[in-house]
Amino acid sequence: MEQVHSITIWLAKHTWAASWLEALAAVGGFYFLWRQLKNARLALNADLLFRADERFNHMRKERKETAECLLSFVKGSKDDRADDVFDFLDTIGMFVRRKNLEQELSWSVFYWWVIGYWEAAQRCHYIESKREEYGEQTWKDCEILYNEIKRWEREDEPWKDEDIDSFLNKERSLSIPS
Repeated sequence: MEQVHSITIWLAKHTWAASWLEALAAVGGFYFLWRQLKNARLALNADLLFRADERFNHMRKERKETAECLLSFVKGSKDDRADDVFDFLDTIGMFVRRKNLEQELSWSVFYWWVIGYWEAAQRCHYIESKREEYGEQTWKDCEILYNEIKRWEREDEPWKDEDIDSFLNKERSLSIPS
């Protein structure tokens, strides 16, 4: 009887230890899965960012037309040459809002263009005109991205007119490959 009792105690101790080992293995498995998912998300963010940057760099004609449009736009005009660039930046803003693209990554690549184009469009009332034409939600994600970037940069003041003109003239002078 004593032998049965000692075997029972031995089994209880080892079952308890095995349960702890199983629990530790499960925690380790969840940690490993979490790390893999985090690394996969980082890789997807980087891939999305590089593809978006490459696409934007290939939009030289559209960027040049956008700059020309914003330099000459008058309120009420039907000129829509800037729409493609704002659609693109709005998509980047949507990716950031939906957390498909990290804010810091979008800021580091697209800061210059989001600020430059948005402020140029505000100066000539392009956004206002297009919202009257297309609806109030037009380029809302781009606007959110603009506001977030201004917050990250701790910039309260808009660019000066000469800064906007300099930006637009640089964009207008882009060479377009044949």
